[in-house]
Amino acid sequence: MAEPDHPAAPSVTGDVAADERSSSSAPTTGATGRELLAGLADRCTDAIIGTSPDGTVRVWNDGAATLYGWTAGEMLGHSLYRLVPQASRPDAESALARARRGDASRETIGRRRHKDGRQIDVAFTLTPVRGPGSELLGIVSVERDVTRRRRLEALAEGQRRVLEALAESGRLQDALRDMLTTVLDLTGGAYEAAIMQVSRERLLLTPALTSLPDELERRLAEGIPVAPGGHPAGESAFQRQVVSLPDLSKCTDWNGLRDAVLAGGLGSCCSAPICAPGGEVLGSLDIYGREAGEPSGDDLEVLSALARTAAIAMQRHETERELLLGREVLQALNEINALLVADLDIGRVLRRVTEEATRLLGAQMGAFLMSPTEPGATEFEPHTIAGVAASTFEKLGRPRATSLFSGTVHGRAVQRFNDVTRDPRYGKNEPYRGIPDGHPPVRSFMSAPVSARSGEVIGILLFAHERPGRFARMHEEILR
Repeated sequence: MAEPDHPAAPSVTGDVAADERSSSSAPTTGATGRELLAGLADRCTDAIIGTSPDGTVRVWNDGAATLYGWTAGEMLGHSLYRLVPQASRPDAESALARARRGDASRETIGRRRHKDGRQIDVAFTLTPVRGPGSELLGIVSVERDVTRRRRLEALAEGQRRVLEALAESGRLQDALRDMLTTVLDLTGGAYEAAIMQVSRERLLLTPALTSLPDELERRLAEGIPVAPGGHPAGESAFQRQVVSLPDLSKCTDWNGLRDAVLAGGLGSCCSAPICAPGGEVLGSLDIYGREAGEPSGDDLEVLSALARTAAIAMQRHETERELLLGREVLQALNEINALLVADLDIGRVLRRVTEEATRLLGAQMGAFLMSPTEPGATEFEPHTIAGVAASTFEKLGRPRATSLFSGTVHGRAVQRFNDVTRDPRYGKNEPYRGIPDGHPPVRSFMSAPVSARSGEVIGILLFAHERPGRFARMHEEILR
């Protein structure tokens, strides 16, 4: 998208030529054309740079000093290529060659270098200046900063690519990989980037891009707590706002994480929370600076905008996953209903329900236990085991209605534990005080009552996984 045109340099140059012709034949009053041109150049907010045909700077106005940080005294007599990064040199030489040939003036976008080392994008128009005999006297370049415009365009394009990647592949990892590539591109290689995702009140590294130092990546993969006072990502997720630590060498240890960051040649860290519209924290988007210092306002804008895009991608992926799972659940329920009509063997129905639920919930093991039938009895009767061999439990004794199952047995509610071993009621009952020897490991756990129309609990469904945080709210709904 082109910016509005500048005052055309050819007409100004023409005024100078006309002034020189008239000054030899008639007296003038007021300012001469040359003086008017000088006043215009001095007051123009755009950069006006005049060079000799070989690119040596001869004119440098205040706008150029503002744009590039170099004063006229520092630039006059030096090559224009002093402003051009090495990678952009061929394009700059080509543009100057076209101007020397007298090609029509047109706006071009190029990369330039500020005195402080920053690279900026500029829109410029090159116009050849010719003498009375059409000889080339020099070239005038009118330039302005379009870095912000270009960055916003690139940001919008990056956001579009992220959502398209998710739509095309259905893989959240693909979308997040594109997102981190966009972060690195828009921040000019000044940072490394990472995405963390919330899991059971900790942030875990998403292995979408492996540009972080190995030791830092390993430690982040172990997880950091969502809590204040530690790593910026954990505090950002806790506070639901951007958190920046400009000099990591002056920070506390973060249990060894800080040393891993510094050993990897990184000096700063800034994190933005990834929040769903309802306020739920889904993760964090983090940038690690190669040098100490606060990120620029533009970099913060990129970080916050892409964190919002990450939230959209994560929620869209979760919604699509729930829809797919919902269709599978509906199909399974229809098949079970058909089985109920065709087969009155309740044992076969219970086995099918337990097996289908174990599959749909992603559990490693599932079970249906019949409630005690003898007065005063507390032991459940295992009826159906899914996911593991029933012989695994033959020597372990029968489950009992301990306090851990009270919400299911007495409250008639679905219970979900991200890590059942951390529940205060866990391990309080004899003789096992937790999981008995020989029992498959259990961390994630869900239980649901199976009730008769009278309200009596006739049994409970149990589902487990050896890893914590495997069941979510949608799994509760499926179980209900």
